[in-house]
Amino acid sequence: MDQVLKSPGARRLRLWGVGLPIALVVALQFFCDAVLRPRIGAAAAGDISGFLTVAGVVVFALVIWRMLEHAECELTAVYRAARQHEKQLVALHEAALSVTSALDLPTVLRRVVEESRTVIGTRYGALAVLSADGAIEEFITAGIDKAAIERLGAPPTGHGLLGLVISDPQPLRVENIGTHPQSVGFPPNHPPMRTLLAVPLSYQGTVVGSLYVTDREDGRAFDAADQETLERFGAQAATAVANARLYGEVERLSLVEERERISMDLHDGVLQTLYATGLGLEAVLEDVDIDPVVAKDGIERAIRRLHGTIGDIRHYIFDLRSAQEQTGDGLPALLRRLVDGLQHPGVDITVEADAPPAELPKRVQWECWHVAREAMSNALRHGGCTLVAVTLGVDAAGIRLRVADDGVGFDPHRPAGDGHRGLRNMQRRAEVIGARMEVASAPGRGTTVTLHVPLAAEGGSQ
Repeated sequence: MDQVLKSPGARRLRLWGVGLPIALVVALQFFCDAVLRPRIGAAAAGDISGFLTVAGVVVFALVIWRMLEHAECELTAVYRAARQHEKQLVALHEAALSVTSALDLPTVLRRVVEESRTVIGTRYGALAVLSADGAIEEFITAGIDKAAIERLGAPPTGHGLLGLVISDPQPLRVENIGTHPQSVGFPPNHPPMRTLLAVPLSYQGTVVGSLYVTDREDGRAFDAADQETLERFGAQAATAVANARLYGEVERLSLVEERERISMDLHDGVLQTLYATGLGLEAVLEDVDIDPVVAKDGIERAIRRLHGTIGDIRHYIFDLRSAQEQTGDGLPALLRRLVDGLQHPGVDITVEADAPPAELPKRVQWECWHVAREAMSNALRHGGCTLVAVTLGVDAAGIRLRVADDGVGFDPHRPAGDGHRGLRNMQRRAEVIGARMEVASAPGRGTTVTLHVPLAAEGGSQ
């Protein structure tokens, strides 16, 4: 109502409807008193004055009635506009919720296009997603069926009005697409379109795309309110598109990281087991002629290891943890089984393992087990050692896992070649669980690998 009373039409109506009748009555009264009274007498002048007063009141009443009728019309128009605006706000809110609730990029793009039509109430909608160099990377439409899209052929590349919003990222309203100077027309089989409203999608100063809607369902042209509504929705849509892209990039990086993890597991687990099995079979060769019974036992152990390795590979392929991790026996038991499986002729392998004060997360046990196996395998393969000692201790600072050998040693400060991934993998595994790894070695003085794991280390879910 305030909008109606403050409108220009209402102000003009009050000025003329109230001021003019009053001025007219005052002028006629002055004319009766000053001109007619001296000539026709006071009685006749009084009658005329009374008649003019009644006529003025009637005119005043008619004007007030007309003013109220006009105000009612304007009030109705304002009410309709308010209802329309309310509907658009509700649609805008629901559309924003729909768009921002998804993280998958294709789903977000499809929802942006479909909800843009709902917000404004149009027959058609389209979204151009831009690549880093500003070219149209994807073009998604709504309101056109799949068969019609296939008849249109290749998607647009950014000519005409579509490209205008991309080259000059400003809102665009067009009442007749065909007569616009930048229009290049429609390709064959394109549905007819007349009006256009387009807004750029900008996120943190970067234009990520453009949103287009054409032909309102009620047939009228787009106005400033439509543009404001689409700009608001476009801001929400741009954020949703940027978030979906970021989520997709995080997923891609996670996939790369997971591939790296599987690669480490294969190197540190499967390859090391195969190497240990090969060492065992070499020792069996020496017993074949001397003691066939011992040789048979060694071959059977090798077969069991190979079957276990096949099971490990199956777990890696299906992104499962090794069966050893699922036992729940704890890290000391894992280390003892590891030592039993890596026994090698001529090398004495010992293990002393204290139980941690609380059950460690499976991820921590798994990474510690891999580090220990990699260190032991390196000692057996490269160290030329006769003794490997594995110790697991617990103190106030946390867990201390140590693998020491009396082999030939090496210079840990010398860069390792591309084929030597063991130390690098162990270091990465330590970082994953928040642990610190130390390598102490020197030529001719053996090697000691120590892993310091704080008791608070989580290393992921259990």
